[in-house]
Amino acid sequence: MKIINLNSFNAFVFGIVIVFFATSCNKDSEIGKSLIALDEIKVAFDDTLKVTGHTIAGQPVITYDASQTTKGNIYLLGKVNDPIFGKSEAEMYLQIEKLDTATPFKGHRLDSIVLVLPYDTTALYLWGDTLKQFSLEVRKLTDTLPSTAKVRDFYSNVSYPSGELLGSLNNFYPRPKTGSTEIDCNSIPGRCDTNAVNPSLRIRLDQAFGQTIMDLPDTVLNNISAFRRAMKGVHIRSVGNTDCILGFDFDLPVRDGAIRLYYTKNDTAKFSFILPLSFASPKTNYFKIDGSSAPIQQYIGNTSVDTILFIQGMSGPMAKIELPDLTTLNRNIINYAELELTVLDQSNDLALYQNKVPPQLMVYQKRGNQFEMVDDAFLSLSAGFSAFRYFGGYLIKNDSTGVKSFKINLSTYLQRVAKNQASRTIYISLFNEAENPRRLILAGPNHPKHPIKLKVAYTKL
Repeated sequence: MKIINLNSFNAFVFGIVIVFFATSCNKDSEIGKSLIALDEIKVAFDDTLKVTGHTIAGQPVITYDASQTTKGNIYLLGKVNDPIFGKSEAEMYLQIEKLDTATPFKGHRLDSIVLVLPYDTTALYLWGDTLKQFSLEVRKLTDTLPSTAKVRDFYSNVSYPSGELLGSLNNFYPRPKTGSTEIDCNSIPGRCDTNAVNPSLRIRLDQAFGQTIMDLPDTVLNNISAFRRAMKGVHIRSVGNTDCILGFDFDLPVRDGAIRLYYTKNDTAKFSFILPLSFASPKTNYFKIDGSSAPIQQYIGNTSVDTILFIQGMSGPMAKIELPDLTTLNRNIINYAELELTVLDQSNDLALYQNKVPPQLMVYQKRGNQFEMVDDAFLSLSAGFSAFRYFGGYLIKNDSTGVKSFKINLSTYLQRVAKNQASRTIYISLFNEAENPRRLILAGPNHPKHPIKLKVAYTKL
């Protein structure tokens, strides 16, 4: 540790100015008398603080929160056999909803029924090899998803039984960046046209399922709750030799994610009806993470290995970090605290994975059995995503060395740790891990070349 005066203070605390005003000042000419002389302010900068840490198994994550006005947008589907992390799989459950409108099906003929899943077009939530073929199947749930009045949080370790096969799509190549077309039979009554729409996956469902919907009595068709009970929901999972996890974005217009029924009225006029799978309707993911036969297994829970850390999205492994004892800073003001972690590119890793480093990390504290964002992350996020940059955690690349790293602002949290108001144990995972299938390898606390660095600047009082 070194003590420096304010005039020579490193840019590490750029933007931090601490001025003390006397409460008794009542004239402008007296303000100067009430200031502590700048050359008397002593600021400490310590970059020798040691942290410890290791990789631990992941925990179930919330995939749908009925109490939140801002729910998750991205839901995952597929499976990957990673050369280092092992097997990961994501299955989707979607509640079938109905718009609050009359449904004029009586006496009409069903033409087809199609499930439309809107891709995440950013491809940030895609993991694996899209050059390999993908296969999936759609089954009907044997019961509705739990009522959101009774179950507020849906977790990633809970699966729901399904039975009847409703449809499948085999040996296709995912194209989340390629625009799609839809058959629109509503813009011009009685006539169908082809329109360009956002990239999406269209799955033809069984005609008998569509006919079941059209044959429902009016008392069910025109009552949202009764319709939900009758139709249950759908279970979608990948099958075969699929080696990719796809993201689907349901924060889009109703028509983009839906079950669409196409039917003919009076043997001539064509129409379609939308059963939305929208942003607000209940949906959840079931994650299966299995690294038991992969190289990562030897590191899970192994406190003796602290040179390397493994982090995975979904409900995969995370890093457990123990901060140093900071009680000596209890009476000081922590101006800025930063945790810096370096990305490792493993020689035995596939280039396919090396080039898809997750863009941001998140830091959690644990209260009881719940993981909560640390103060700095929560306060930044509460102020809006534009303010989230103050927390940091973004991927940074050094253009001259090529080294990639993450820098995280923990100033507020460390001040509480110093005052013994917060735990020294923190947990590092991917930001929005429930929506993110990617993974990451970091240098650990005792890595010989890139150890984790904790930098703290504080004012000595």
